[in-house]
Amino acid sequence: MRTGILTKFNRKKNLWISKKHPLFIENNGFKVLYVSALLMHTRLNNNANPLNNLELERLIIRGFQLTSKEMISIMALSKDVEMLVDEIINALDTQRKKLLFYCDLMNMSISSLEITQEEQKSLDLFAELLNISSAEKELISQFISASFHKQYQNCIQIFDQMELMKFPITKMDISYYMIEYNYQNRITPESIHSGSINYFSGDCLFEGTFYLSPDTTIHISNALVKVNGNFIIDNSTLHIENSWIDFSKKEHTKDSFQAFLLVKNSGHVQFKNTTLQCSYNGGLLYQIDGISTLEHCTIKNTSIVPAIVSNGNTISIQHSNFSNCFTKQKGGALYIRNGSAQIKNCVFTDCMAHYGGAIYANYRTMIFNCSFEHCYTTEFGSAIFYHGEIHSNVEKCNCNHCYPKENTIVQYIGENLSSYNITKETTFTYSTIFDCPVLIDEFGIFCMEHATLYLHHHLVCHGIINLKKVKVREYNLEERDLFQLKTPKTCHFSNCEFDANGNHGIFYAVRARIRVSNCIFKNTAGGRAIYDAFMPVIDGCVFSNCEEGGLYCNAGKITNSSFINCRGRSGAGIIMYGSRGQIESCFFQRCISEYSGGAIDMSGSRHIIGCSFEECRPNNFS
Repeated sequence: MRTGILTKFNRKKNLWISKKHPLFIENNGFKVLYVSALLMHTRLNNNANPLNNLELERLIIRGFQLTSKEMISIMALSKDVEMLVDEIINALDTQRKKLLFYCDLMNMSISSLEITQEEQKSLDLFAELLNISSAEKELISQFISASFHKQYQNCIQIFDQMELMKFPITKMDISYYMIEYNYQNRITPESIHSGSINYFSGDCLFEGTFYLSPDTTIHISNALVKVNGNFIIDNSTLHIENSWIDFSKKEHTKDSFQAFLLVKNSGHVQFKNTTLQCSYNGGLLYQIDGISTLEHCTIKNTSIVPAIVSNGNTISIQHSNFSNCFTKQKGGALYIRNGSAQIKNCVFTDCMAHYGGAIYANYRTMIFNCSFEHCYTTEFGSAIFYHGEIHSNVEKCNCNHCYPKENTIVQYIGENLSSYNITKETTFTYSTIFDCPVLIDEFGIFCMEHATLYLHHHLVCHGIINLKKVKVREYNLEERDLFQLKTPKTCHFSNCEFDANGNHGIFYAVRARIRVSNCIFKNTAGGRAIYDAFMPVIDGCVFSNCEEGGLYCNAGKITNSSFINCRGRSGAGIIMYGSRGQIESCFFQRCISEYSGGAIDMSGSRHIIGCSFEECRPNNFS
């Protein structure tokens, strides 16, 4: 292109405001071949250096975003003319690609002076090889000339003629050549061509319910989009990249599930480097069946339903942020009901739900390297509610300022299970809800640490149980006691908290030797906190508000423990029978019995050493 220095300077700035080329989404091999053919064409102008062609430069740098390494391949390919002509003709396999290539040929050649004779021969040859008619050539020539001189009104009028001739290109496509022309492209369902790929970029307004029939694709890139409606992706594809999407208004359809995007029948949704703003008008995506992938995206301001619901097939979310996602249902940001999911390197901020403040996941969900900030739940799992055993499917996740703190990540076990049997060594590191009876057989070992345990049915132990820094809560418990320890091998509890919620006992220990240290037992009723333990070793524990009494045991050693506000017919704090029993350095406050031994009722040999009593009735011990 023959231009003066000032013109070059003024046009150089266009590199920074240029749109992507309409064929930007093609693979790099195609783009290298495409630019090589254009470079070959520009070499025909002996009056100008092809490497100084500003339109070629704009195409390489902004239109296709090619690298210096790819430029080396372009330089080499452009010199093999015969091979290159054959290759590019084969690669231009649609009428849209052919017409756009001819537009670019003209765009490289156009100037205030006449096109050279050699360039014109090249244009005519390509027009013949690509089956471009004389009328099409004339319209393209007029359009490129008008766009070069920034006569954008003429460009639009020429484009209207192109549409009448059924050119398979859109106003979005031609906007690449009108660098300084800004407009909002209004798209309606009638604008979508079924069974083909529909490309959109720039400033767009989508209005209505867009039903993407099978084999139809909408590809949105480098766009600022406002959506007043829904998308139904039925065995079709929605691909959005490098864009900002504002779902400002939703037209509810009967089967929309309160979401802007509905995916079914093996539909495919792919988002990359895109912000999706839902304006608190519902959820973003409901997937009945299909594949959804999100990478480097931001999803924010969803309400009513989870931001994303996956009810089948697969979903993958990586390096994405979810913020201000609210629902009264399950999973503020993500509800993975069925199918499989992979969630990696994501951040969830200010999300809230009834179960799973940020994520409600099934057992086929993998969650790695995610962060949760200020996520809340009214029930369980302020960050994650995991429906099934987690195993190694959740790793390296951080939770900050998520409430309730005690169950930021919860696994739920028991649906459709008659019982959960532990037959080998089993360690739980996450808070767990058992919604079925739990049986530890004689060879089983159950370990839990730094977590909360919720029991809907009692846990029966014949083997080994070891709890450390565990909070135990009843979860609408159906039996009298939380634990039945039936001749177990070993029972160790340290730094734990047991809360029976004013309805149950805690340990029903049949011939059980238990060791308990620095634990809290509270709010028992219907049974003692510990009943019928055999020679227990209890140190540094607190028994509070035990309505049927604190401890009932055969001998044992009780030290440095407190019994507060306990009630019972006798021995509200402790009933100990048998010989060799010892109670040392314990504190009893407001322990009240109906008959005797307000604090302690002992038979056989008894050793009460260094204990103190306050307001215990009818007496301290008997």
